[in-house]
Amino acid sequence: MVDLITVKPETDFRALLPKLWKGKFIILATLVVTTAAAFGYYYITPRVYSAQAVIMVKAPDKDKLISEQTSGDAQSTLQTDIELLKSYPLAAETVRSLMNGDNQQRPLELFGKKSKNAPLSEKEIRDIALRLLSSVNAEGVRGTNLINVSTSSSSPTEAALLTNSLCKTYQVKDDEWSASQDISLSKTIEQQIVQQRSKVNAIEKQLASFMENREIYEENGNVEAIQDALGKAETEYNNNKAQADILKKQLAFVGSRLSEEELLYSQNLTASINAQLRSIHKNILEKQNDYIALFMKKGADDPETKIALSRLNAAKVEYDKITRQKIAGELASTENTKKYRFDQIATRMQTSIRLAELDNSAQEYLKLRNQYQEQLNQLPQKQITYARLKLDLEVANKTLVFLKEKLDEARIKVASNSGRIAIISPALPPPAQDSPDMKTYLLLGIIGGLLAGMGLVLALDMFGSSKQKA
Repeated sequence: MVDLITVKPETDFRALLPKLWKGKFIILATLVVTTAAAFGYYYITPRVYSAQAVIMVKAPDKDKLISEQTSGDAQSTLQTDIELLKSYPLAAETVRSLMNGDNQQRPLELFGKKSKNAPLSEKEIRDIALRLLSSVNAEGVRGTNLINVSTSSSSPTEAALLTNSLCKTYQVKDDEWSASQDISLSKTIEQQIVQQRSKVNAIEKQLASFMENREIYEENGNVEAIQDALGKAETEYNNNKAQADILKKQLAFVGSRLSEEELLYSQNLTASINAQLRSIHKNILEKQNDYIALFMKKGADDPETKIALSRLNAAKVEYDKITRQKIAGELASTENTKKYRFDQIATRMQTSIRLAELDNSAQEYLKLRNQYQEQLNQLPQKQITYARLKLDLEVANKTLVFLKEKLDEARIKVASNSGRIAIISPALPPPAQDSPDMKTYLLLGIIGGLLAGMGLVLALDMFGSSKQKA
């Protein structure tokens, strides 16, 4: 019984061979029909071409950017650029530039039946942008600061045009954002310099008048030490306030570029990250206060002060690294990756964190300034007035120098930030389509024809056998 069961499938298969051979012409005919149908379907299936361009993201910390991608210890700095390339706002801006451009030799299939010069409603722009977005792909090249960008179309020429237009639009918008932000920052500092220069001139006139009309009283003994400490505290306080004012202007500028929904999202994300890092931030503020106390007591050149500053800077670097990882992680994991402008949201969040540190530092210096001022209030009035005028002039001049340094930094940044995005290799019309694949269609036609032919032969044989029995 076991032997019969074992050989039965082989016997049945051998019994089928004569039947299949007998119906070989039917199988052949079916094979020809299915193969011809596969060819026909291949030729009526729309072609899809994909054109690829390569862009480079220039960054001052290129070595760090590449090492982070290679090690995987931190979110890639390129991730923001990749998400922006695949975002709806950039797609909509690309659609507008295509409609207003002069580089179209014929109507684009992306626009459907829309004429090139016909105005588009916001709904039409949104629909076309979403169609474009569905064909866009952007991927970073591991270990480099390069990004491969491609779009798909039924026309090879149009695919290349769409890819190049997308990259060019991103390049232009990135330059606009960087330049506008840094230029706004420069103008803010210039305004502060004008105000500070006026303050210096007023103090100089006041001091000259005092020296002319009254006897001059020089500082002596404890007065000089208190005045020096007060000067240092007030200088640091003014410097911190000046930086805070600059950051507030920058924060307001970034906020003006965000929608209400993006501002709400940014505030919620900031609150979430601050809650997670509250203990670390508290530790930084404590180290900052310790450094300020040593700086005022022993000076910047004291070894103990230098050690405290080194510890503070190390804690800030670690905090910044963790913050960047948290921000990048939150932005990368959100489901709204095509809706929000992540570079501006991240800038707003990091600026808010830095502003909180400056406010704390300014408050500490303000406390020290008030303490020294109370001590000076015990000295003779004329001596205090003279010393106060000299101190005010010294502090105002130091603050003016500090603001000029910040202006130079901002101007350098304006010049260096332009051209952050470079198109290394523009897209060219691809020589062959990505799909459909003729080999795949032919293989499916042959296999399907053989199976269908054999099935038809066996079905006819069974039908004939049952008819004879009847």
